[in-house]
Amino acid sequence: MSIGTTIAARLFKLRARDNKQVHVEAVEIPLGDGVTLQADRYAPGERSDAPRPVTVMMTPYGRGDALMPTLIAERGHQVLQVSCRGTDGSTGDWQPFVHERADVIAVLTWLNEQPWCNGEIAMTGGSYTGFPIWAAVAERPDLVKAMSIGVSTSFFHDMIYPGGTFVAETGMTWLPGLVPDLDGRGRFPAKSLPVTLITALAKLPSQRKQIASSTRLVPLDQAGTTHAPKFAKVWEQWLAAPEPDSDYWAPFNFRAELGETPPATLVSGWYDLFINSQVNDFALLQAAGRPVRLVVGPWHHGSGGLMACLARETVALLDTELGGEPAPSSLPVRLFVTGSKQWRDFAAWPPSAQPVAWHLQPDGRLDFAAALDSLPDRYRYDPHDPTPSAGGNTLFFPNAGPKDQRKRESRADVLTYTSDVLTSEATVIGWVEATLHVRSTLDHADFVVTLCDVDAKGKSTNVSDGIVRVTPGVGQADGDGGLRLDIRLNPVAHTFLSGHRIRVQVSSGAHPLYLRNQGTGKPWGSGTQFECADQEVFHDPARPSAVTLPTVFTG
Repeated sequence: MSIGTTIAARLFKLRARDNKQVHVEAVEIPLGDGVTLQADRYAPGERSDAPRPVTVMMTPYGRGDALMPTLIAERGHQVLQVSCRGTDGSTGDWQPFVHERADVIAVLTWLNEQPWCNGEIAMTGGSYTGFPIWAAVAERPDLVKAMSIGVSTSFFHDMIYPGGTFVAETGMTWLPGLVPDLDGRGRFPAKSLPVTLITALAKLPSQRKQIASSTRLVPLDQAGTTHAPKFAKVWEQWLAAPEPDSDYWAPFNFRAELGETPPATLVSGWYDLFINSQVNDFALLQAAGRPVRLVVGPWHHGSGGLMACLARETVALLDTELGGEPAPSSLPVRLFVTGSKQWRDFAAWPPSAQPVAWHLQPDGRLDFAAALDSLPDRYRYDPHDPTPSAGGNTLFFPNAGPKDQRKRESRADVLTYTSDVLTSEATVIGWVEATLHVRSTLDHADFVVTLCDVDAKGKSTNVSDGIVRVTPGVGQADGDGGLRLDIRLNPVAHTFLSGHRIRVQVSSGAHPLYLRNQGTGKPWGSGTQFECADQEVFHDPARPSAVTLPTVFTG
């Protein structure tokens, strides 16, 4: 127990600790291929080898941050924090995704043979550290009794290629961000959380410049060599293999192997890059009848509130599944409703809602009624000057979350459609669906739909967005070279307050959140030419464009 964990426990609103002391010891885990993994065992109280449950945390980021395992151990649960191969003293070569499936099974098998483990094993982790958890329960669900996962998913592909495009900003945040942390041995050194935070803040200005320059390189595959040489091969693989069933991604798809998933808690944030995939994981688990809980707050990736929530939910799950405490009587879905800033509980996701279609209208209006005969709206998308992103679901946290949209909306390549002032509030919870009738001068083009909340002073703030990358065969032909596009936006729980207005943006880019479309159909990494696209958006009786909001409450 330390001053740091005492302060963190209060800030995180954790239950009272069971132990003032936590015994920490280093252990080595031999793998069958000659690799040895370094790990730290956190045991509540004084050292004891009496068999008891163990919670495993497997990470490539070093074991210097002892906060989470210490907080869990102080509350009576034994923890084993393991460094992935090639990181923080573990031998071998770390490559994202490649070895975790085999290695985590080897770790759990070894753990079951230790005298201080009674065979009751749980796992917890967030972001990339959630990947080994999904790998474990897909391969050997019998080895894991419970899992608590924050901002992660059973198939990372979906997060990296939303709507058929590519998360350039996220990719160029994560991969280059790993390189400066490597020590002379090519491994991640252990660092404390305060040092990690200070280092991250100091790097922000240069990181922002690096992201801007790297995502504009032509050809784009140069960005890996220039800005992430250690992981240039990974960058090139991501650019070259967008298909989910490609040889690269197929081995990392655990979504089809969820039938025996143990009791699980999933924690996410509305502006987190994993939100769409993680909520989809929950829906699939719930449909399969698996015991699962979902908590979503007003957070983006790396938010302090998200970490606090994951700690609380992890302890609660361990208390129930490994500690023999009665299961809480709360409903399985807990959502923070942005706008009204209230937590609400539901029995299922998505909760029952009334789909309300808001139709795009001439003169930038948004209304319940379908538009009358009208000419389409037009704009030009120029990949040399790509439409910028403003906020949203990105790993680069200074750009993440709700942001003022007025500068973006002032551009000629962004269409806006705005409702009248609301005379009563409307709460929307679920997946937002958009139907656009469009025509482009190119066969290759992006269409982005952004849902915004406009307050009484005229400030427009992004609530959710969705994108589709049009290629030949994508969309439904609707005559005269036009297409009907059905776009699912990221899930939401948001209240549009009385006196506010609902706004929908339509554009053809949000760079660098989503990789700019070159317009040629050439491979993302090697394409060097750019073509401008003239876009039309229709809103007439034959081609009614609309955004459908799952409305659960009006008042």
